[in-house]
Amino acid sequence: MAQLVANEGATLKIGNAEIKIDMFDVDFMAAYENFCKALADLKNEDYYNDCKSDTEKLIVSMDLYDDEMDKLFGEGTAEAMFGESHSLRPRINAIQTIQDECLKQKDETDQFNQMANERYSPNRYQRRHAK
Repeated sequence: MAQLVANEGATLKIGNAEIKIDMFDVDFMAAYENFCKALADLKNEDYYNDCKSDTEKLIVSMDLYDDEMDKLFGEGTAEAMFGESHSLRPRINAIQTIQDECLKQKDETDQFNQMANERYSPNRYQRRHAK
């Protein structure tokens, strides 16, 4: 029987920040879900839609991304990641890197849960002794 071992998550280095991603940790997963919701809701926010120029929208977007990074990984993370950068590009790249790792680990948690459910399901005895 295949065995899946739950690792301790991943540590990523983005800019000068080292961040830990662990989708097996319920607190991290809840914070990550809030992070994704905040990013998805940005374009529905009045303050974003009230911006008079693309520059204003860019500033609002970067501020939100920085705030959400700090909420997810701890105060000062965005500054360590992006320094004095006034570009959206490193923020988008960081978000993509984080999302890729989270999706990879989410697949691992799904596999682990499926294996555990199969192993400990009530009909295990029946499956093992089926002829």
